[in-house]
Amino acid sequence: MKVLPIILRVVIAAVLMFAASFSGVLMQFVPGYESILAGTAVGRSTTGLLLACGAMLMQFACATAVAYVGVRLLTRYLDHQPPTMLKLRPTKTGMLWFAAMIGVAMVILLIAGGVTILLGTTGEPLAQHGDQWWVTLIAVLGMAFLLQGIPEELVWRGWLLSSLGAKTTMRWSVGLSVIVFGTLHLTSNGGQSNAIEHVIYLAMPLGFAYAAAMARLAADSTWAAIGVHGGYHTAMLLANVLPINNSPTLWVLIGALWFAVGLAIRAWRRPFAPAQSDPQESAPA
Repeated sequence: MKVLPIILRVVIAAVLMFAASFSGVLMQFVPGYESILAGTAVGRSTTGLLLACGAMLMQFACATAVAYVGVRLLTRYLDHQPPTMLKLRPTKTGMLWFAAMIGVAMVILLIAGGVTILLGTTGEPLAQHGDQWWVTLIAVLGMAFLLQGIPEELVWRGWLLSSLGAKTTMRWSVGLSVIVFGTLHLTSNGGQSNAIEHVIYLAMPLGFAYAAAMARLAADSTWAAIGVHGGYHTAMLLANVLPINNSPTLWVLIGALWFAVGLAIRAWRRPFAPAQSDPQESAPA
């Protein structure tokens, strides 16, 4: 096993993820963009809100565009493989997994949130304007998929998983993609108040990343992983309108449930079976 090509790919994945994440900032340099985003370009009306939503989605879509172009270039010039390596072509199986994983994300949130409420920990739902619920929905879906779910899964489970799998065993590929991706979330700002909570918070990205990797391999489609990732963020954002407290207890429960989903997929579909991977694989996931 050559270590340098593996380290190079992991570093590239991290750099590309952050580059895609912050690429939308460039939209602020477009003349008039900020007034459109604020909903004041044509006055505070439904038309203004529609334009604001469009501008917001364009900013989020920058992340998806940068990630897509990046992984296509990496696939061609670093891996010397066809685009099919990314497993991005929509298939019936992939779309079914995509939808199913979004549903699983909602169930996980309700279970974890319900447990925290039973334990006596509740949160205060954010106030919503009754006639503008659709703006919140568009923002939630845009952030969950265009800004995070699609671009990050393109990088970590679409490109890196396959790229590392060609250099080492698929078990090691899964392990590296999950651990590095999860560890990078030490810098996340998800309601943590101290260093210990930053570590506890990692339970969620590590848990859903493992489930995303298992879903990606089981479905042979990156869309399955996108369903996990986008579904997770959709559920977490919708939690803001529910009496669920964003606490370390919730993070651990959600992370554990996602890890359990990953284990269930692994036991059910056996993604590391010799027929689908290297029969000489022996390294642990």
